[in-house]
Amino acid sequence: SGGGGTSCRPLIEHVNKNRRKYSLFIYLTDGYMSPPGLNPLIPTIIVLTKTGADPDKMKSDGFPGVIIKMN
Repeated sequence: SGGGGTSCRPLIEHVNKNRRKYSLFIYLTDGYMSPPGLNPLIPTIIVLTKTGADPDKMKSDGFPGVIIKMN
């Protein structure tokens, strides 16, 4: 139906469960989602689309890792 609300929590749970398989978690998103309330156990980069959410707000809302926005 659109309008945001994606949950990244299932992805973080998968990464944490399989952390020995991965060395980095890169999540591509528009950023319109709720904070997961869970931190990945490996280094994380959240890459936002050009029209995506504000990275500073996401960081202050508790999103983990490095958050960057595409130009």
